[in-house]
Amino acid sequence: MNNKKIVSLYLAFMCVALVWNSVGFFNDQIAWAIVGGVFSLLFFLSAIGSNKDNKSFLWLGIICVAFYTLYTIGAVIWALFSHSFPIFLLFVVVIFTLINAYAVLLMSKRLNYNS
Repeated sequence: MNNKKIVSLYLAFMCVALVWNSVGFFNDQIAWAIVGGVFSLLFFLSAIGSNKDNKSFLWLGIICVAFYTLYTIGAVIWALFSHSFPIFLLFVVVIFTLINAYAVLLMSKRLNYNS
């Protein structure tokens, strides 16, 4: 499977995960549900743009993945100092951050900046 398909599938997976979480948050926290819905739409557009090699949608994908990675790291830092924190969750976030960094690297290579 080539890099274009891998990135497109990853962005589509992120879209589906955010839609799933938005539906789960809808009754309790409407603001997070709206933010998740907007980001799922942005990830969907990024997946389409990644498949079609549209540079503006590739940039949108890079920005969305980077922002979501920063959000995840911030959530872990907040959880470390405010709650009891399972070490497994830290391991998952580290793996997830590395996957996001790899996805950003693949998208930036397709923009001809890191080749």
